[in-house]
Amino acid sequence: MTYYFLLEGEDPEHVIYDANTLGHSTKKTFYPERGLQRLMKISDQLPELLEKITIHSDGNKTYTINEFLKIISKLIIIQH
Repeated sequence: MTYYFLLEGEDPEHVIYDANTLGHSTKKTFYPERGLQRLMKISDQLPELLEKITIHSDGNKTYTINEFLKIISKLIIIQH
């Protein structure tokens, strides 16, 4: 499954860009992408924006940041 994030008001078409792609997962592994680095940078530099972010999957589900972190916390994270 691939995960993306959007800022409030951002066009859902933006999920196709790598800057919005958090990464993809298999049953046991998460492979982070450029969007995860961007999300971490937002967390560090503009934490007030975190409440305006939603996470979306290619399975058409929407998650909060906390729900997403809970999902990937159970996976092995592999940088490629």
